[in-house]
Amino acid sequence: MAATAILDKSHRVFDAIDEDGNGVIAADDFERIAERLIRSFDEASPAASKVRSTYTKCWQRLAELADSDGDGQVTKQEFETAFAGARQNKFMQVIDQALDAEFDLADTDGDGVLNRDEIGRMLSAYGVPQPELDQAVAGLDQDGDGQVSRSEYRTAMREYYLSDDPAAPSAPIFGRIRG
Repeated sequence: MAATAILDKSHRVFDAIDEDGNGVIAADDFERIAERLIRSFDEASPAASKVRSTYTKCWQRLAELADSDGDGQVTKQEFETAFAGARQNKFMQVIDQALDAEFDLADTDGDGVLNRDEIGRMLSAYGVPQPELDQAVAGLDQDGDGQVSRSEYRTAMREYYLSDDPAAPSAPIFGRIRG
């Protein structure tokens, strides 16, 4: 069951990043997902530039870790392997940078926390289905106070990437886990 949860989560993240739906992830998919996220918020903000540059770094690190045949693309199989080994392969260091960039972009009122609207806009940009949005927001708002601090966001997202527990509070962040 735990291995199935990790596999299901890796597929959800892969599908969210595979922006053109061609079955592989490449640099242009990271560019498109960054632009989709940025369009949900303020395209001219310094945080938008940070998202773009951070997503470029994420792609470069993912390619180093997962593109085993060096063809400039990461297949679903290659991604599964990198995702499952996130604890060991230090990909989370890059993910942490992306999390900070995403948080800064989504915190449109600059109050240091994400409200329900800001979280919803971000998760919708990542393709979380509308019927699963409330559960996904709850996965981030782990203390249930109706807002998500930077620390809470980072903790929940790290748990999502690293936990093999399908019942973990963060499990539904990108939609319901089926495993």
